[in-house]
Amino acid sequence: MKDIFGRSTQGAWANGRSFSAEEAALVKGMLARGDRQSDIAAYFNGINQGRVADIATGRKFPEVPQADPASLPEPGSFFSLMDRASLVDMTDRLRELINRLTHVLQSLEKLIPQRPVILDKTGVQLGGRRDSALSASITCLS
Repeated sequence: MKDIFGRSTQGAWANGRSFSAEEAALVKGMLARGDRQSDIAAYFNGINQGRVADIATGRKFPEVPQADPASLPEPGSFFSLMDRASLVDMTDRLRELINRLTHVLQSLEKLIPQRPVILDKTGVQLGGRRDSALSASITCLS
């Protein structure tokens, strides 16, 4: 049976999302590589692991061959879309916090008087200007 876009509805589940033949081929390739079913389900946006098992056992898409290993995603644990969105949100918040802290540090540096330059008898600087390594490290982060 086909949906309105001509895709097979084989493998559909409650939320209406279904595996395409191409995705089923990826699942089979990932299984053949030894990926865990839970990681595969997470790669496909947290799809129920039972749908991956349906493909693994041949209950769904038995006629679809596994994908070429070169076309598979990198192995490992995968984040769902919700996890990715949360990470992007946290990263944005951290960037904003770093920017605010950088501005605060720059304001504080203006308030701190600099030590005078002290030279020894040969003209080598002893005390020098205040080291702003902290400021430089913050600048590298932002």
